[in-house]
Amino acid sequence: MSKNRTRNQQKNRSRSLILKSIILIFILASAKFGIYDNFRENPSGASNLESRDSCRVTRIVDGDTVIVNRSGKEARVRLIGIDTPESVSPQEERNVPQGKMAAKYTEESLLNKEVTLEYDKEAEDKYGRTLAYIYVNGEMFNKELLKKGYARVINTYPNVKYEDEFKELQKEARNSRAGFWGDKGFRWK
Repeated sequence: MSKNRTRNQQKNRSRSLILKSIILIFILASAKFGIYDNFRENPSGASNLESRDSCRVTRIVDGDTVIVNRSGKEARVRLIGIDTPESVSPQEERNVPQGKMAAKYTEESLLNKEVTLEYDKEAEDKYGRTLAYIYVNGEMFNKELLKKGYARVINTYPNVKYEDEFKELQKEARNSRAGFWGDKGFRWK
């Protein structure tokens, strides 16, 4: 009986070692070729890292969403990493005057201007909107909204390329009571 038990224990150890080896090989191959990261972070399979597009802003939806003309096609673009107060929500009670102010500032800054879109890990959100950092005249507009106090930082994992910088800009705006941070009656929802 003890010989059979010893053989079974050896077989189990061998199987366990083989299984661990297979898993290790898979992990190493995935890391080398980026198989897991590409699937997890960009299930569409589109390679959009470090890519940029030039386009014209044709309409403003609200403070953090615009419509652009990209190669003759319209695209709804949501600014990555920031959130402005609501101004066009179908739930009317969510719309606030500060949302209209943020939308007006975005309109004054971007409407009918040539902009550059910079992408992060994901190209689109669950609503089909293009996700991007928007540059106008070489300056990132996402940062501008934070500096002026018209937006706050939101976590948009895995699109977190500038998250630390965004948090610092928000902290500075809050400390200086810029924009909505200085409005005592306003509360971010």
